[in-house]
Amino acid sequence: MHLFIGLIACLVGVFISSYLLIKKYKNQKLACPRDNPCDSVTHSSFSKTFGIPNEILGLFYFLAVGFLIINILLTGGSPWV
Repeated sequence: MHLFIGLIACLVGVFISSYLLIKKYKNQKLACPRDNPCDSVTHSSFSKTFGIPNEILGLFYFLAVGFLIINILLTGGSPWV
């Protein structure tokens, strides 16, 4: 059961990372609560790690973890992988 919850969390993470990536590169406004300046955060100098945008790093992370979970579910491997 915990693997299915992890898989759902990975899917949510992929959707959020994709949403942020699309909004950032189309120069569209993000939906922010209480009129907070989300755009200033997503376009700041801290929005990249080693020159790679954090949205892309998050997308690859959630995809990799999701593929590991799917591999465990399909092969019956150890969940400690």
